[in-house]
Amino acid sequence: METRQLSFITPVRLRAKVVHGYGRGSKQLGFPTANLEIRWDADASQLSEEELSVRDFAMSHRTGIYCAFGSVEGPLGGQQVHKVAMSMGWNPTFDDVKAKTIEPWILHHFDEDFYGSHLRLLVLAYVRPEVKFESTEQLKKEIAADGEFCQASLSIPEFAAFQKDPFLTPWEVQKPPAIFASQIVTSAPLKETLQSLPPLQPGFARLFLTRHGETDANEQGFLCGGDHESQLNAQGEKQAEELAQELLRSVDGFAVVGSSEQRRAMGSAELVAQRFPAARRVRVKELHEMKYGDLEGARIADVRSDMISLSQSWRQGSLQERVGGERGESPEDRRSNFPRRRYVRWQPWMFINRAVELLGYQVRLGHSPF
Repeated sequence: METRQLSFITPVRLRAKVVHGYGRGSKQLGFPTANLEIRWDADASQLSEEELSVRDFAMSHRTGIYCAFGSVEGPLGGQQVHKVAMSMGWNPTFDDVKAKTIEPWILHHFDEDFYGSHLRLLVLAYVRPEVKFESTEQLKKEIAADGEFCQASLSIPEFAAFQKDPFLTPWEVQKPPAIFASQIVTSAPLKETLQSLPPLQPGFARLFLTRHGETDANEQGFLCGGDHESQLNAQGEKQAEELAQELLRSVDGFAVVGSSEQRRAMGSAELVAQRFPAARRVRVKELHEMKYGDLEGARIADVRSDMISLSQSWRQGSLQERVGGERGESPEDRRSNFPRRRYVRWQPWMFINRAVELLGYQVRLGHSPF
């Protein structure tokens, strides 16, 4: 068999119901693995984001053994985070498996089964590919070795912060106050803005909105909105790296680094997220840029007068005015509503969307008890 190696992956957060599997884990093999519900037969439109994430993981990641941290929701979980050796794949030693399964072995003794409970997993590293063994005894020997390897690997200092990840500890969330308070700081130097922040109060969230970096189309003076796809150029990548470095000096960490689904925003977010490996990466449709319709891709110099007139109307409250694309109220509604999707509750999080100037980051700071 191939030697076990710890191959770090981008952290993956999964939440799924524990369902009955083939009954081999405890009874036949002696290892009480859980079996996660994967709705293979459902249309994607029928799945929740959590269900889709579980299925996407099984479809897109290598089959084999993974190291993870996990927690069981509800009283049976005891409000504890445990180390996990997780198998994902076809169980090739057996011939009756018709679809991929995800089977976490929580390296902890539970007095009761927790079928029907939800299990949260933070998957951190790949260990080995799945193998078809010649006998059940050989399989049992290798499963035990997988458990020992994951137990030891998850004790290294690099993984310490992940065990305290907010995703794994929902019981620590406090009931939010009913009062909403926020402040918006625009085009302020990032370091000064972050240093001036008041301490984060228990029960509140802090939201940062920052604009994505430069693209060739931006530099050439084209109007690039929600219907225009472009990716970061070298200058844009440099801006994203500078943003990440500044945040590292000023912020303890993020629970979420998110972006719109546009390539330029995703590029900025990925570069920032590399500096915060414990952060969950999400994409938010509501954050896509304003769509300019017939003006999309036009030179800004050619449509400047139209845009100035439109901007003045919006400042005066006439958000229904438009020139060739969306009304001003449409992106405003998106920006106002997207936090209600609750990607993370009452923890620091950051979303990346539109263009940014090298020394003029736009940051939105909010206390949001949603």
